[in-house]
Amino acid sequence: MVPAEQGFVAYASGFIERMRAKDQYDAARKQEVLLRSFLRFLGDAREVAFRDFDSGLMKAYQHWLQDRNLSYNSVSAYIRGLKKVYEQAVAQGIAVQADPFAEVHLSYRAKKNRTGLNLDELRRLHRLDLSAFRRSVPLARDMFLFAVYARGMAGGDLLYLEKKNIRDGALVYSGQTAGRPVCIPWEPVLREIADRYRTPGTPYLFPFITETDPEKKWKQHVLALQRINRNLHKIGRLMDLPFTLNMTVARHSWESMVKSVSVSDLIS
Repeated sequence: MVPAEQGFVAYASGFIERMRAKDQYDAARKQEVLLRSFLRFLGDAREVAFRDFDSGLMKAYQHWLQDRNLSYNSVSAYIRGLKKVYEQAVAQGIAVQADPFAEVHLSYRAKKNRTGLNLDELRRLHRLDLSAFRRSVPLARDMFLFAVYARGMAGGDLLYLEKKNIRDGALVYSGQTAGRPVCIPWEPVLREIADRYRTPGTPYLFPFITETDPEKKWKQHVLALQRINRNLHKIGRLMDLPFTLNMTVARHSWESMVKSVSVSDLIS
């Protein structure tokens, strides 16, 4: 049980450590970023008692974030992170529910800009000559294409695919993002990409994860996605795309444009 006299920052720090203890490293890292922002807002105070964690404080924090020219969605994301911790404290009886978030915005505004490739752009990417670049650049392109051809697979799921996930002509895996089993046909184009990076002595389909310790695996996962996205940015600029190319675009490309199109049609 967390001591009742503990303030919000101390409770939030413990909340983050409990997430790490459950191997929820990505969630813990995101929550830590949000807490650091709140600490910068608090300044020398460094702590706030739950009795002082009220709507006035949250409105002041919202204005502080807005003064830093953050977008509407970024501001609401920072405040939603605090709300998640606050609600846990209320559920544990550490704080009394006083709804300090009633007068700040917490919603998400859908972006109107295009976030996926169209069919012509996808074909251009598939045929793009990247032979002059380091191996990491065509590797990033292949991971993007694999994600699209695998029905918009999340980058995090792709990194952890194992050879045993391929059986009976299908790719079967448990989606970490969706949280449910996924089964898709093991199309020749998927097999071609996987064969290109097949590495003996590892259970994984692609050469990103080598550690067995959960936290070290997570760190490899984060670094691998950062490198892939960095190289996709280069490719997007090379193609003169009107938005930043990254692994999230792969998912949106499938969702918005190719659900009813066969993989063979995509690369024809």
